[in-house]
Amino acid sequence: MVTRRRLETVALVVVVVAAGIGVFLVDRGPAPRTALTSGSSVVDGAPEQLRAPTAPTRVRALHDRNVTGATATVGVVAVTRVNTAHPKLAPRVTDERSFGSASQEPGGHGTAAALTLASVAPDADILVATADSTEDARQAIVWLAAQDVDVLLVPATELGAPDDGTGTLAGAATRAADRGSLVVVPTGNLARNHWQGQLHPTRRGLHTFGDGTRLSLFPPVGAGTQAGGRVQAQLRWNASAYPRDLDLELYRSDPAGISRVATSERIRTGPVRTERLDAHARPGDLFLAVRFPNRTVRRFNPLSARIEITTHRHRLANATAAGSIASPATATSALAIGAAAPDEHGVAPYSSQGPTTDRRRGVDLVATPTVWSGSREGTSAAAAYVAGVAALVSAAGDAPPPRVAATLCHTATDVPPPGPDRRTGYGRLDVTAAVNATGEAGRSTDHSRPTRIPDYPARKLC
Repeated sequence: MVTRRRLETVALVVVVVAAGIGVFLVDRGPAPRTALTSGSSVVDGAPEQLRAPTAPTRVRALHDRNVTGATATVGVVAVTRVNTAHPKLAPRVTDERSFGSASQEPGGHGTAAALTLASVAPDADILVATADSTEDARQAIVWLAAQDVDVLLVPATELGAPDDGTGTLAGAATRAADRGSLVVVPTGNLARNHWQGQLHPTRRGLHTFGDGTRLSLFPPVGAGTQAGGRVQAQLRWNASAYPRDLDLELYRSDPAGISRVATSERIRTGPVRTERLDAHARPGDLFLAVRFPNRTVRRFNPLSARIEITTHRHRLANATAAGSIASPATATSALAIGAAAPDEHGVAPYSSQGPTTDRRRGVDLVATPTVWSGSREGTSAAAAYVAGVAALVSAAGDAPPPRVAATLCHTATDVPPPGPDRRTGYGRLDVTAAVNATGEAGRSTDHSRPTRIPDYPARKLC
């Protein structure tokens, strides 16, 4: 392997890192292939200080009808330790298991996800599994599925995994669904942190993004006016279409000129090659570039290969939201949840979108991300809310997971453009319509024309 230079401080992460928009974890070892992140749902304060969110008015109305999730069991995979002694959680958490480091960091994200479940489905039993790496999360999913949970919430994203449903967590989600659990996952928060397009070499030995060879970095929302601090990015491409090397490089531009900060290293070979860049940089004018090592290309037209760049924190200039969905939301049998816009008429600007690389829609539903213990929300919050509603529907109608998923999708409020689409799936979650469409809970109170819910096989949800 070519030795890569580091011109500013570069570090590989092996512990939990506060990333401003969530927590970031990686597989243990010198060269982890994928990274596990809780997304960008952020909480304020330590987990023991968190207040349980207030359930929306529509959900409280269902509670008044005794639709509370009784008889349902919900499992949650948390990437930070959950405060199971919290007054809202202690009566509901029936079992917990920790995978990975015994010194796992406490954090608000896992506790917040569990609190959302307890607020939406207050009588559901909750099982907690904590993990601090992708492999740990896989084991956590396996354990929860073996406990026969009705709903399995995985509020995490596996960065660097294939987008065709074959990633570690996507595969685990599929197997959990095969065992009979409804797996609910966030689409990710990468719509503004993602670029993809055709590989297009220039005579300078660099890829052009259409308007130049620089892909400028912007700071995360609420993190100042300049990019900087920890910069984490990944470059992926199809090796069958372009079997040669590519480098992802980080540069700084200042009055003294342009200087290279760091160069990526190879973390995955095979059909999909992946380069990872992980560096610390002083705040300033920073940008990424894709280099053809040794100028190995002699043609300067767009090539058949497509490349994809994803950053963990920093927003990208000219970001492409399409295709930003990440594992495990790429699993064929997981219910993938995006975040609805604040006005509930569209999708939140950060919410990752489909399609997957194998041309599936990707997104199934969008939901409000506001039922969350914190000041800023994300798709993890939206997924936790949907998981709680799924527990209500499951208990109200005693329905199998595929039918619960179909009920949630086919009672959703369509969001333009008409019909299922890669941005919002079937539309915005309608908790009242979903419960009213299943079991005696709906037939006794709703005399409108019932929604026809199709029956789906286990591998097809919506």
